Amino acid sequence: MTFAESNSTSATVAQGSVSVLAVTFLHDTFTLMFPFIFVAVILIAVDLFFGIAAAHKRNEGVRLSRAIRRTTNKFVEYACWIILAASLAVAFKTPSLNWIFLALVIGNEMISIITNWLFVRGKKVSGLPEFFLKWLGNKAHVDTSDIKITESDGQEQK
Repeated sequence: MTFAESNSTSATVAQGSVSVLAVTFLHDTFTLMFPFIFVAVILIAVDLFFGIAAAHKRNEGVRLSRAIRRTTNKFVEYACWIILAASLAVAFKTPSLNWIFLALVIGNEMISIITNWLFVRGKKVSGLPEFFLKWLGNKAHVDTSDIKITESDGQEQK
């Protein structure tokens, strides 16, 4: 066996090992992120529905091209966050990292959905993002006094 043959064999083994590691990493990442992609698609569709309804309630024109562009952009952004979260969770072998990142992303989308849903029902919300931040920060003792839901005419509701 010559030097070139042994060098070629070790290079082939090294390339095969790296390929196996890369494929395993990608498989684990995609397995971890698939349920979140499904949830993101549902949340984006629900947000689009309530966003259009809220725009109609505000007597704003809804342009189909803008709605498609914003929805597509939102999906791409969420997909990037999901890929980042899953990759970090697999790389550091810490599944909770995935949940922390995605709780923020999904929480943000839920704030948008709830705000639009309440607006369609004739209510305005203030303090909801602050509530979610407090809830994430101290889940056991949430102070909801900052949340105020008012009727469209300005009267506070309890």
